[in-house]
Amino acid sequence: MTVPNRGIGNVTANTGLVKMAFSRSRVLCAAARLSVADALGDEVRSVGFLAENCEADATALYRLLRTLASIGVTEETTPEHFA
Repeated sequence: MTVPNRGIGNVTANTGLVKMAFSRSRVLCAAARLSVADALGDEVRSVGFLAENCEADATALYRLLRTLASIGVTEETTPEHFA
């Protein structure tokens, strides 16, 4: 006797997409824990200003902000300045 397929057709797991979604959620979570959005507000801010206000390492925060910019959350308006 054959067991009926209870799946949704021929859809296969896309592990790459799952990993990408998971990594994006981790980046967003880090930004939220540091209160980056509150520190940014509606202004263009320097990485130094944000690092001081978020109590974060400036180099690590810069990498985080660039990652956020790559997914459209922030924008690097000039080198090391974000909106």
